[in-house]
Amino acid sequence: MGDIETTIFGEYESKLRTLTNWVTGGRKELIAGDVEFIVQRIQSYYGMLPRVHYWDSDREFLYSYSFEQIQASFADERHMFSRFLKAGRISRDEIIKALTHPNEGVRENARSLIEGKIRDNISERFNEFYRQEPVRVRCAFENKVFRTFVSTCGDFLELTERSNGLRWFFSLFIDAISDSDEDADTSVLYLLDEPGVHLHVNAQKELLRFFADLTAERNQIVYSTHSPYMIDNRDILNVRVVQKDENGGSKIFRNAYDPAISSTSKMETLTPLTEALGVNLKFNLGPSPALNVVTEGICEYMYLKAMMDHLEIPNPPQIIPSIGAGNISRVVSILIGWGYDYMVLLDYDKAGYNEYRKLSKYLGDFVSNKVFFVTGGSEADRDNMLQNAVTIESLIYHEDRSKLSVHSVDGKWLAAREFYDRVKAGQLNPSATTVNNFKNLFNALGIETEGKVLWRRR
Repeated sequence: MGDIETTIFGEYESKLRTLTNWVTGGRKELIAGDVEFIVQRIQSYYGMLPRVHYWDSDREFLYSYSFEQIQASFADERHMFSRFLKAGRISRDEIIKALTHPNEGVRENARSLIEGKIRDNISERFNEFYRQEPVRVRCAFENKVFRTFVSTCGDFLELTERSNGLRWFFSLFIDAISDSDEDADTSVLYLLDEPGVHLHVNAQKELLRFFADLTAERNQIVYSTHSPYMIDNRDILNVRVVQKDENGGSKIFRNAYDPAISSTSKMETLTPLTEALGVNLKFNLGPSPALNVVTEGICEYMYLKAMMDHLEIPNPPQIIPSIGAGNISRVVSILIGWGYDYMVLLDYDKAGYNEYRKLSKYLGDFVSNKVFFVTGGSEADRDNMLQNAVTIESLIYHEDRSKLSVHSVDGKWLAAREFYDRVKAGQLNPSATTVNNFKNLFNALGIETEGKVLWRRR
């Protein structure tokens, strides 16, 4: 009993019976008073634990099930056909009538009811997340065999004739929603190993949307991945890093910024994460009809976005990160071609100077109104830029930088992301110096701050 608040017993009900028998000497009539209180106390603790749902990627909902297989599934709640019935909210009596009832009218009524439940509880819900193509699910009953057909903008085909990705997603969907709907009072902890390996990029994004729906209220999902597309760029704080040690064991770090992550394998370990910072931005960003600020890369995006959110700037501009200063002119040419207003923000260094020269030839006299440096100025002095370089990181006061577990010299992307996440979460309150540095920069760009409309160069 002394360990009840710190120890979880896998077979707690067996332990509870043993404890009860020991206290009462096996005499059930003595289970009262203090003993009953102990029982209720233990049950209340274990009632808070979620059901653990492990998804085996090899599990698959089959195209056809014989009546004998269906009967066998009734005794196994983990059986995929049992899961299918729960997901469709179809009773065992209904499926038995549809397959075996001697009266043809009763069979047809049961089949019609089942088809309606499949449409309402499975097809429509599945299409909320799988948006590659509209999916319709239809069942057939013949010779005591249940078969599943799927249509995607065309004729119905056997489930086995559909792509591996669709079948995998459908099987996971059936299994997950059946457990989610099973007990409204108990949360579910879903465990998945490398989900989405059978899915292409867009389908992986839809899988993340499905996960978000499953965990909207009380459930949790833990999954491993090597895919940058399976990392939600908006939720990096929930990413844990797993790294093998020299003895073959695994170490789990509570966040991606932990300084204890081995420097020898840091880039390899964090590659999916750093790729996600760029990949997800690429898919989630687009030009704004108001104002667009084109930056050299994702680091600038993170710092600017963090400070705009911190200052609660009304109607902030869209920030479009390039992949290096050398690509800015290409982004600018697209914005001009599409008729979007823009500003360019460059570091005050060699790369910034070279891109400024390129943009000067491209924009002519307009360059002074469109191109700015992180110093807030619009004039380029080559010698000064080479000798006294100023980058976006320079605007972060050294006391603020010292609070980060990742230094920019070790990984610029991760340092920028950690700053963004911690400012957003309220874990890092930027100093007055950092705030003033960014206010001056925003003022130079003509961005509205503190409810005051500043001048805007055109």
